[in-house]
Amino acid sequence: MTVEEQLNKLVPGFSRIMSKMDDDAKQFAINQFARKSKHTFPALLLWIIGFHYAYYGKWGMQALFIFTAGGMFIWWLVDLFRLSGITARWNEATALEIAQQTRNLHAL
Repeated sequence: MTVEEQLNKLVPGFSRIMSKMDDDAKQFAINQFARKSKHTFPALLLWIIGFHYAYYGKWGMQALFIFTAGGMFIWWLVDLFRLSGITARWNEATALEIAQQTRNLHAL
């Protein structure tokens, strides 16, 4: 799946927004998403050592996770099944942010 297809899937109507843009604006949005999006595999590798929240920039959660030893390992185990959802929500929020930034830049 291309980055443009991912953006269209994550943000309903993103293709409509992009259809009104010139090629430079489209490329800007695609590059921003490719740079800011997260993937499940690196998160899984960091999950093994307990630093997966840092990958998402959630430093407060990371500190709490370390302080509680991963919720006495229960939280750590539950997160194994949540990683793909956490990644999907991160990418969706990132795509929405980029869509709004691109729309604002295009309006100028």
